[in-house]
Amino acid sequence: MEKIAIKATKREIGTKAAKIIRRQGLVPAVYYKHGEEAISITLDPKELKQFVYTKEVKLAELNIEGENKPCPAYLKEVKFHPVTDEMIHCDFLGLDEDKKMEFVVPIRIVGTSEGVRKGGILQQNLFKMKVKCLPKDLVPFLEVDITPMLQGDVIQVANLKSDTIDFVLPPSTTIVQVAQSRVQS
Repeated sequence: MEKIAIKATKREIGTKAAKIIRRQGLVPAVYYKHGEEAISITLDPKELKQFVYTKEVKLAELNIEGENKPCPAYLKEVKFHPVTDEMIHCDFLGLDEDKKMEFVVPIRIVGTSEGVRKGGILQQNLFKMKVKCLPKDLVPFLEVDITPMLQGDVIQVANLKSDTIDFVLPPSTTIVQVAQSRVQS
C-alpha cells in the first residue's frame, strides 16, 4: 500500500481558531491514535485532494511540525460545507502496524457478465465495504469479477475470499447481482 507524505502544522484547539484557519484557505484536522493524545493540525486542501477525490484507499505519512517522526495515518472522515462543498474538517486515524483495524474500502467491478450480454441488468448494491485487517495488508480496492455471472446470479460477501482481510458485513449481504429484464419476463 502506497503512503503519501503530507505536511501538517499544529494549531490551536477551538471553533474560533478553526474559523480563522478556514478563512486562510486551509483545512483544520485532527490526528488521533489509540492510547495517545489527539493532535489538532492544519492541512493544505490541495494535498488532501489526492485522498478525498479518489476511488482507492490511500494511506498518509503526516509530517507534523514539532514531531520527531512521520505519523502513518488513514483518512477516517471528511466533512464538507453544505453549500460550497469545500472541505471544512477531517480526521486522520493513526495506524498501529501490528493491530487489526477497520477500514472502508471501495468495490471495483471487473469483467463483462454473460447474463448482461444476454439482456440482464447488472445491479451493484454495495460500492464500499468495511473490512478489518493489518495496515500492511490493506488493499486500495476490492475487485469483484462478474464474468461468470448469468441472469439471476448473485455475488455476496460470503463469495469473497481473503487470507488477510476480514469482512465486517454479514456473509449474506449482496454486493452485485444480474437481474432479469422486464422485457424477458
